[in-house]
Amino acid sequence: MRMALERVMARSGSWGWCGQGGGLLLALALLLSGCAQAPLEETAPVDVGPSAQQSHAEQLAALAHWQVSGRMAVQADGEGYHGRFDWTQDGERMQLGVSGPFSQGSVRLLSDGEFFELRDGKGGSARAASADELLFKATGLRVPVAGLRYWMLGLPAPGDVQQPLYDERGRLQSLTQHGWKIRYRAYMADDVDAVSLPRKLFLDRQGLEGQLRVRLVVERWHT
Repeated sequence: MRMALERVMARSGSWGWCGQGGGLLLALALLLSGCAQAPLEETAPVDVGPSAQQSHAEQLAALAHWQVSGRMAVQADGEGYHGRFDWTQDGERMQLGVSGPFSQGSVRLLSDGEFFELRDGKGGSARAASADELLFKATGLRVPVAGLRYWMLGLPAPGDVQQPLYDERGRLQSLTQHGWKIRYRAYMADDVDAVSLPRKLFLDRQGLEGQLRVRLVVERWHT
């Protein structure tokens, strides 16, 4: 059930998320600059006390049910992929939809908390214990789904954490975990149900397959 994403190369193609033409470099520049019109709250790392960190982390950990949607870009060894995502988390159950220039149009990853199932736009499906491998085999996207469940909210995933930095409100600004460097470039300008949630995430990893970059720009949160 291999599905080929349209490959956007640096010397050809166009990427029109913000109504602009051009190659991969222009497309990435538009995405990383946050071309959506909604205001962003840019933040800078500071030395913050443990009470602010703990208070914010407790707020996030209490969010058992949430939905988020927006735009995504993945780059590996000069080749780029782009599309949209929507994620629904309901306790241990989840649905992650990824759409873009697939031949099938979109894929959807579902989990009951134990196994993952991936469904494509043509009615095909596959099951496995690893969400990351299912998504990669289907789309070619190297997206760390297991860690993103936590990083999406602005929380470290379970396990060792290196070099965490926080802002004055106790929100994560960057951390290194499971081989990924995660940076929070902006939070939503307005809190969502009194909780501050990420607006723009940058994820980078240097692996055997080369440099991997994942960029997520959130358009809407619902809790």
